[in-house]
Amino acid sequence: MMCLGGAHTLGSIGVHLFSQHFQRPIIMAGGLVCQSGLLMVLWLWTPVKDDAAVFYVIAGGWGLCHAIWETLSLTFLAATYPDDWQAPFCTYYQLQWFGMAISFCISPYLCTEIKILALAIFLAVAIIPYTILEFRLHHRSQMQNRTDML
Repeated sequence: MMCLGGAHTLGSIGVHLFSQHFQRPIIMAGGLVCQSGLLMVLWLWTPVKDDAAVFYVIAGGWGLCHAIWETLSLTFLAATYPDDWQAPFCTYYQLQWFGMAISFCISPYLCTEIKILALAIFLAVAIIPYTILEFRLHHRSQMQNRTDML
C-alpha cells in the first residue's frame, strides 16, 4: 500500500508537470498504454515465492496509472464545472467508492483472469466517452479563444 500511495503521489505531481508541456489527450494516451501494459503483465505473470519485488513493481505501476486517470478526471471536472464543482466531485467519489464496494463483494466469486479481463473491458469502454468529452472540451476552448479574439 505504501508503494502504491507513493507512486500515486509522484504520478500526480508528474501528470501536473507533464500537463504544462503536453495536452491532456497525449497524457491520456500515455495512461492508456501504461494501464494496458500493466494489465498484460498481470494477465501473463505467474506468482513465484522468489518474486517479491514484482509485487512492489505492480503496485507502483498501478498507483501511477491510477494517478494519471484520477488527475485527468478531476482536472476535466474542474474545467467543465468551474463555478459549481461540489456536486460533480461528490458524484465522482460516490461512484468510485460504489464501484470498489461492488468489486469487493464479487471478488471471492471470480477468478483472477476474469477480473483482469473485466478491467480491460471497462478500460476499453471508458476510454471512448472520455476521449469524446476531451475533444469536445478542446473544441469548446478553441471556439472560446476565437470569440475572444473577435
